[in-house]
Amino acid sequence: MLRHTEARSITLQLMRLLIYPTVRKPIEAGELFLHGWHYILEEYAVKSLDPDSGRFPLQEPTPPALVAWGDDLTEAGACHG
Repeated sequence: MLRHTEARSITLQLMRLLIYPTVRKPIEAGELFLHGWHYILEEYAVKSLDPDSGRFPLQEPTPPALVAWGDDLTEAGACHG
């Protein structure tokens, strides 16, 4: 239920932005594009709103964030230079 509420909130926020002419007009002219992203931090996941279906399909897996300790990046495969 919580995930559904979070996703619905993102959808409603995007819809409400269309109330403002400074947002709506550039979108209608193809000059501005809005994206709704739902971050699920504990799963390292990002879902992006599909405007055609109104759903949030899971995107490609998101790697864990790099953790920096001084100049050392502790993520495997990070470049040390």
